[in-house]
Amino acid sequence: MSSHKSTARGHAATATHVDHDSVARFVELLKLRSLAASTQSEYLRYIRKLATRVGRDPASLDEAQVRANLLHPKEAHHYSPSSMRTAVAALVAFYNLHLGREWKLFSLVRSPSAQTLPQVLTGAEVARFFAVVREERFIVIFRLIYACGSARPSASRWVICAAANASTCAPRWPSGTRSAISPCRQR
Repeated sequence: MSSHKSTARGHAATATHVDHDSVARFVELLKLRSLAASTQSEYLRYIRKLATRVGRDPASLDEAQVRANLLHPKEAHHYSPSSMRTAVAALVAFYNLHLGREWKLFSLVRSPSAQTLPQVLTGAEVARFFAVVREERFIVIFRLIYACGSARPSASRWVICAAANASTCAPRWPSGTRSAISPCRQR
């Protein structure tokens, strides 16, 4: 029984799988490979979906037909890169490991995750954040965290104040440069 969400909601509860011989032997291969149960069920689910989509034994497909069916979930169903990697891994296990076909198709497929930029606070948001923090111990930690993540060249300077009412600060500069005493900015 599949652990997929649609099965849990009852959408696929009425579907019965009459597996082709190649798919039944693929189940045995997955068990022999000692893959996680969830991985086995996802690989099998994808191969069964492929068999249903083409209406015949997936072992009878050639490389061009598998390529066309690999494009289907990406273009028609907008699979995420992670889902595409799972689909490709299932096809590699079925066609390369199980059937012994060394197709170049699977080495060509790439599904990189989208590169996202980290969320950066604006100057006003940072000022508002520090305005609401009252405890000195939290202010020191948050300023340290903020300075470590800063992209400015001065981010390598660590300012350490002796106390909340200190009038001077001793920045520690990167090695090879001189140290200096500078006044602390008043809040």
